[in-house]
Amino acid sequence: MAEDDNTAEPDQRPIPLHQNDTVRFKIVLSYWLVVLLGLPLWWASTSIERLRLPKARIMALAGMKEKVGETQSHLQSVLIPS
Repeated sequence: MAEDDNTAEPDQRPIPLHQNDTVRFKIVLSYWLVVLLGLPLWWASTSIERLRLPKARIMALAGMKEKVGETQSHLQSVLIPS
């Protein structure tokens, strides 16, 4: 008649739906520690480094663009007479 007995064996106890307070406190504390310790790493890895603009190279490119424009207008005048 052991099958009719409704008592659970020690190995088959139902799992509690809540944890005790010390485990819950440790989980919450570890979560915030990871967030606080990871914040500086996140900040350093996502910040943008501001470098100085290479003004001489930009001006050289601007001069090249003017030369290209002159060459295009010269080619148009040679290839397509007005």
